[in-house]
Amino acid sequence: MTRKHLLTDIVRITAIIIVAAVFLSLILYSFLAKDTSPYLHSAKVLRNIINAVTAIFVISVIILENSNSSRTLAWILTIIFIPVGGMILYLFFGRNHKRRKMYLLKEISDNREMVSLLESNIYQSNRAIHYLTEAFQIKIAKLLINNSKAFLSFENHLEIYQDGVETFRSIHKQLKLAKHHIHMEYFSISDDETGRAVKDILIKKALEGVEIRLIIDFVGSFFLKKEFIKELLQAGVKVKKFSPTVFPYIHSRLNYRNHRKIIVIDGLCGFVGGLNIGDSYVGKNKYFGYWRDTHLMLNGEAVKSLQAIFMMDWLFVTKEKLFELEYFPQANIVNYSPVQIVSSGPDSDWDSIMQVYFSMIAGASSSIKITSPYLVLDESLKMSIKTAALSGLDVQIIIPGKADHQIVYWGTQSYIEELLEAGVKIYSYKKGFIHAKVLIADEVCASVGTANMDIRSFKHNFEVNAILYGREAVHLLTNQFKHDLRDSEQIVLEHFEKRSSISRVRESVSRLFAPLL
Repeated sequence: MTRKHLLTDIVRITAIIIVAAVFLSLILYSFLAKDTSPYLHSAKVLRNIINAVTAIFVISVIILENSNSSRTLAWILTIIFIPVGGMILYLFFGRNHKRRKMYLLKEISDNREMVSLLESNIYQSNRAIHYLTEAFQIKIAKLLINNSKAFLSFENHLEIYQDGVETFRSIHKQLKLAKHHIHMEYFSISDDETGRAVKDILIKKALEGVEIRLIIDFVGSFFLKKEFIKELLQAGVKVKKFSPTVFPYIHSRLNYRNHRKIIVIDGLCGFVGGLNIGDSYVGKNKYFGYWRDTHLMLNGEAVKSLQAIFMMDWLFVTKEKLFELEYFPQANIVNYSPVQIVSSGPDSDWDSIMQVYFSMIAGASSSIKITSPYLVLDESLKMSIKTAALSGLDVQIIIPGKADHQIVYWGTQSYIEELLEAGVKIYSYKKGFIHAKVLIADEVCASVGTANMDIRSFKHNFEVNAILYGREAVHLLTNQFKHDLRDSEQIVLEHFEKRSSISRVRESVSRLFAPLL
């Protein structure tokens, strides 16, 4: 443990003790305030001293734990203006729990087979990277090898789906073909027609002897009925909840959620993308209507990366090691389609997905196409997008025309005016709700996955994206983007500037609190 970490822990523990003292002083003050006790003045002085000391200690924790200056400043101002409430909020929502998982993941080093597999893949990536045809692609691939050990695979076959109907049709088909194992992890699963269809297939395959492991995020699937899980368990499906907590909506681990959507079947077929499991994602919600999303099916070497990510998460939730070579069979794919799978989260050494987004935007020379349901940008990404547009690049962004999370929607709106002023073209999707997370740079490199273009995805959530370099795959995504433009309405600066003062205020307030979300 480093000196900085030791100091942080000491300060954190001290702060928690002092916060407890604050509560005791408040109780004492409340009791004495009921009469004219001669100790009332002393109680007031004691309360003020404890409040001040607590604020100093908690602010020290904030400064030591956070590298993001805007988020740090937001928390400090909150504590200054709302002393006791701000300190309590920080201890519940703001503390950094990432080291718990970081240390746990170090157990992976005890498994020689897994280490050997990863080292072999990285070695192959470094040797094969120059088979990429564009210098821009090589730059992105090197970044991901260095910041997240994302090995570059070439022998892959991809299917790209544009909505839940075709995605779940394919998922059902592939699940039914499973012979050895099914590994799944999802942020959200609903007990509705769509969720039960998947559940029934898993139960059937488990009864046939197929190994099935399922990770669900505790908060994302908080309302999933116990009977749903019980049926799976009784059939032999191993179900684990990611980072459970007694108080899911007032606990700091709410900040660090598993937002990944991964399926691995027999180590040969994998799915990754934006779709959770539920009726809304197949267009059955009247408010959202048609649900536009992007999901991938992968066959080939890239599935090894999805498998490794699942196994690291399984290790975290169960302490069970699965790193056996039988889960990593050799794929017999002759199709050439370069792919890198990159994961990111509070346990990562680097903000890997944010870095690849930044690199793709900053390194593009002709065009940038972004689709994201949320657009809550930090300064670096905002500057890179504005700079690209001001440099003459064709920068196009598609965002939803309706909200699924109102505050985040208003926060997204707060960025529109300054992006439009820089020459960015922004479109509001009107056909239904667009939930795809896609970034295309120069039409030679694309990202598809679970990470939104927002601070929560970059800093708090566990995410996974596929970076695609194959000409055919990027071409298909580009055509989908162009099709989405036809279902969207361009936001015009002159009209947007005329929005009401109330809209401006709520946008500004939502943006102010974005670093805390």
